[in-house]
Amino acid sequence: MQRDKREQAEDALRKLLEAMKAELAEKTAKKLKIEKEVSKLEDDVERISIVLRSLSGTGETETEKAGGLPDFSNTSVTKGAYIILKNTGKPLHVNEIAKRLKKAGKVMKAKKLYNMIYTVLGRDPKFVKTDPGTYGLEEWYKSEF
Repeated sequence: MQRDKREQAEDALRKLLEAMKAELAEKTAKKLKIEKEVSKLEDDVERISIVLRSLSGTGETETEKAGGLPDFSNTSVTKGAYIILKNTGKPLHVNEIAKRLKKAGKVMKAKKLYNMIYTVLGRDPKFVKTDPGTYGLEEWYKSEF
C-alpha cells in the first residue's frame, strides 16, 4: 500500500517535470524568436536613420543635429561599435572606434582601451577583422552564393 502511494507520487512528479520541461522549451523558443525580432528592428531603425541622414543633405541625423553623436552612455561597446561602423559605412581602426565611442558619451574604465575593444570585437561574429586592429561589419562581406 505504502509502495503504491510512493509510485503514484513519483509518477505524478515525473509528469509534472516533463510538462515543465516542455513549457521551458516552448518559452525558450519564443524568447529566441523575440530576441531575433528585436535585433531586426534595431537594424531597421539604424538603416532608416542612415537613409534620413543621407537625405537631409547635411549628413546629420536629427540626434546629431540636436547636439552631437547619439548618446552611447548606456550602450554596450559591441552595440556602439556596430552603430558607428554602420553609420560610417567602412571599416575603422579600434582607436577610431574608441575615440567615437568616448565622444558619444561612452564611459570606459579599461586601462588598455585598445585591447578591450579589440578583444570584444574579435569575439563577436558580427565583426570582421579587415586589417590589423581594423574591423568592419560581417554583413558587408556576406557571400551571395
